[in-house]
Amino acid sequence: MNRAMIRPLLHRCELIFGCDIPVSFINIFLSLNPKQPTNVTDIRKNTKLSPAGVSRALAIMGAYVTPDRKGRTLDKPLLRLSADIKDRRYKHVELTKYGIDVLHTVCCETKECNACTKMELATVGK
Repeated sequence: MNRAMIRPLLHRCELIFGCDIPVSFINIFLSLNPKQPTNVTDIRKNTKLSPAGVSRALAIMGAYVTPDRKGRTLDKPLLRLSADIKDRRYKHVELTKYGIDVLHTVCCETKECNACTKMELATVGK
């Protein structure tokens, strides 16, 4: 990533999510493919975060609101978490429509990631 583009990216994320979102959240969010579910194990490997760190970031991005839950939550969920049909031990993360819109807003205005390219590649041949 170009160093000159990091500040605009972080600024856009701050405008959308607020200033108390951890960088690990942004790292995971930008690594998700808008048109294809991502395995949680792959997210852990690619980001080199602890399982607890990944779970925390995914909980912030998802709709996991319980009465005893404390900490940061978002107005709308950016993703949904689902269990693998063949093996329930594995979980997949998929962006919601709102999550795709936010990813597009963050990435396309700053040209930081290839989210649009990912979207185009995912729809080729369909």
